[in-house]
Amino acid sequence: MDQLDLSNPIVLAAIAAVMFFGGQLLFKGDTAVENRRRGATRLAGRLRELGFTRLPPILEDYSVGDYSGMISKIRDVAEMLGDDKERHAEFEKVFQLILEAKMKDPEKRDGLIKAFDKLRVLYSQIVAPQPDAAAPAPPTVIVQPIHVPVPAAAAGNSAPAAPNPGLS
Repeated sequence: MDQLDLSNPIVLAAIAAVMFFGGQLLFKGDTAVENRRRGATRLAGRLRELGFTRLPPILEDYSVGDYSGMISKIRDVAEMLGDDKERHAEFEKVFQLILEAKMKDPEKRDGLIKAFDKLRVLYSQIVAPQPDAAAPAPPTVIVQPIHVPVPAAAAGNSAPAAPNPGLS
């Protein structure tokens, strides 16, 4: 058998072509993984903008390949979802940020006001269940406002109370 002559230009070109296409095959999978990691980083940034604090670190750990850190943070989120107070605080913060963003846009603000008006009408139509005939009816409480005159000297020292921004 003859030995392969590495000084032959055809042999060198064949070796270069095999190395090039072999490298392409090996690194093609890495491109897909890197694209997923970049996407995870972008999603983490968007979730931070929306007010989420627990989910973005999980995605960031994935994007840098820290899988043990990611698993521990997933466990933390699972525990947080099991605790009513922490879960409520997390989602309340997100809801508040989304609500503030919607209130800045006049069209979205008008849509929210219409939705609240519909809810107000819906809940005003809900009728309390009729009391049992055998049980005595609860006493009716009548509340009347009491107007107390304020001396002129005391009225000038205090600022008027801010109106309540509630729904009612």
